[in-house]
Amino acid sequence: MNSSEFIGNVFIKDGTPLPGSSHFDFADCGSWKKVMNVDSYSMELMALRAGWYFSYIITAVKGGAYGLTQHSAINSALKRVIEAVSKSSFNSLEITEVTFHKTLTLYHVNVVANPRHLWPNPFLHDLDRLFG
Repeated sequence: MNSSEFIGNVFIKDGTPLPGSSHFDFADCGSWKKVMNVDSYSMELMALRAGWYFSYIITAVKGGAYGLTQHSAINSALKRVIEAVSKSSFNSLEITEVTFHKTLTLYHVNVVANPRHLWPNPFLHDLDRLFG
């Protein structure tokens, strides 16, 4: 595995509304789904074409984990990042950095992601619900 396999991957929280004209293939990741064969740039273009927004938040979320295999370490680190983003109002995330280190028999993986929000308007919440 190399880090370029993960950079740009997009994960979306289950139940997130999607633009009507868009069709995506997903891989289940618990209460989140990995969008298959679509990177963050492509997702943003599809959203804009449908009149939606794939808002980007600059504050990064980081998660690190150790594992006996590279695969188990990345799954654990990704789970930590997803848990952190789940506590926020964001419904998506983009993997922006992955680093691998092997120490003796353990792998250590750091995953950095940016919270994103796929929504029909540029705000995190429906303003009618907040002020209506």
